[in-house]
Amino acid sequence: MYNRTKAKSVEEYIELASAAQKTRIEIIRDLVQVLIVVKGDGYHQEKGKAAIRMKTGDVIRCEKGTEHWHAFSKESDITYLALYGGTKPTTWTEVLTQEAYDAIADQLKH
Repeated sequence: MYNRTKAKSVEEYIELASAAQKTRIEIIRDLVQVLIVVKGDGYHQEKGKAAIRMKTGDVIRCEKGTEHWHAFSKESDITYLALYGGTKPTTWTEVLTQEAYDAIADQLKH
């Protein structure tokens, strides 16, 4: 389950999210989004690019309009800050399949 806390100003959002294993993973397309991993590790992938492993301390920038997903790893839950701007809501484009997640997890094993 994602636990989210939002702080809202006029056009910027900061969200603290925790993703536990077995959470449904949705692919999103936002305005610019910056992820700061606070605790744990997970995976991140932009459409058309190879998946990467995220770990505590990593900062990941997702450009405007780029479809991407980020989630916990098979070994760990993850907590991150998500910073994004604009007044439009997040666009959720599809759900990542369990098969796709498992393939990426196998590829990125320690």
